[in-house]
Amino acid sequence: MSKRQRGILHYKWSLDDGHVMPQILRVKSYKGFILAREPKKKWKKSRLKNHIYPLKDFLADPSKAIKKLHIKAIHIHHAILAPKLMFVKKKYKIPLIVGFRGKDATAYPKKKEKQTILKKAIQNCRFVFASLPSSQEKNYQTRMP
Repeated sequence: MSKRQRGILHYKWSLDDGHVMPQILRVKSYKGFILAREPKKKWKKSRLKNHIYPLKDFLADPSKAIKKLHIKAIHIHHAILAPKLMFVKKKYKIPLIVGFRGKDATAYPKKKEKQTILKKAIQNCRFVFASLPSSQEKNYQTRMP
């Protein structure tokens, strides 16, 4: 019996982008899957359909998806999306990797109502990384809760 390839589940705003999915597919040490918020009819004919898993199905039965896809970690591409999947870390012992990019790293930390969400994302994940223009790094470091 061959060892099954590890899976990483990616959660991001949309399937519509030109660079993230190709990057995910190029990584040879794991098989990448995207949690799709969009309806299946939007992506069922896509050449990437074998790398897409419906978010509603995942939320209905996470253990089924974790087992079927051999998920070893979840990469949440935008920290503001983290609350929806934070239960996975606690219940299934699956590490969360959270990215701060775009508004997560620049605009949201300035808004009081978003600070609680971002703080929980930081406290509940294994790795955090930020993708910021160098001119905003100091601003980011001083404004995060």
